Amino acid sequence: MQINRTRSFAGDPACAFDLAANVLIANGFRLERRDAQTIVAIGRGMASTRQNPLTGAGRVVLSRSGRDLRLEADLGGVRALVRLMITLPLGLCIALGVSWSLSGASSSPLPTEAALVVAPWLVISPLMIVMARRRTVRALDDLLASLAASAGVR
Repeated sequence: MQINRTRSFAGDPACAFDLAANVLIANGFRLERRDAQTIVAIGRGMASTRQNPLTGAGRVVLSRSGRDLRLEADLGGVRALVRLMITLPLGLCIALGVSWSLSGASSSPLPTEAALVVAPWLVISPLMIVMARRRTVRALDDLLASLAASAGVR
């Protein structure tokens, strides 16, 4: 999952880069490279939807060319959350199946309680995935807009 955004600005790009570095570092990103034209930051990933949505970006590249700020982000943090939300219902199914077969009840049908435990996650997981991606993209768009606005302020 990649996003690419470009925003025009007028003003001092160094101010925008300082703000971007501060915001990214405050949200747990590690600056891999920073120069007058580019910032490359690597994030730890998103472990829950309660974290700042910016953590859904695994790698953020902010560059400038002329009067444009360009933001490229790999949504690796969201991808990690997707893996978690897919493996959770599968893990629940496997755990319930193993415990059911070990209890000696394998000759009887699987209890409906097991289905009641797994079924909500089949609805909740996709919703959480869509919500996390949407929130991350919106946060990155807001970051780029704020950087463009701050570059115009002297």
